[in-house]
Amino acid sequence: MDDITQGSIKNQKIASIVYSESAKFFSQKEIANEGLITVTGVDVSKNSKSVSIWVGLINIEAAIFEKRIVGLQKILRRYIADNSSFQYVPNIFIKIDTSPEQTSKVFKLLSQ
Repeated sequence: MDDITQGSIKNQKIASIVYSESAKFFSQKEIANEGLITVTGVDVSKNSKSVSIWVGLINIEAAIFEKRIVGLQKILRRYIADNSSFQYVPNIFIKIDTSPEQTSKVFKLLSQ
């Protein structure tokens, strides 16, 4: 197996773990307050040292959420360190997903 394939498998595993733990983290009422935060995707850098976590916001003002992002990134990184088996937890970057496809997908799931 070459380095490229190993790297992509490793990044897929990292993305899967980060996605799962982030979804658990954002489902906590203390984090979302009165709204809903959904994880819509995770991008892992080629060197596996950082991840971008894409979130969708429902009933949460993006401007208010953006003010909390830096603090949430630190708390989320600690949460992932405490709840996963990573030797090194990648740097976490939370980004707001504003794509209409993701929003409509979440609303469809909620209406079921």
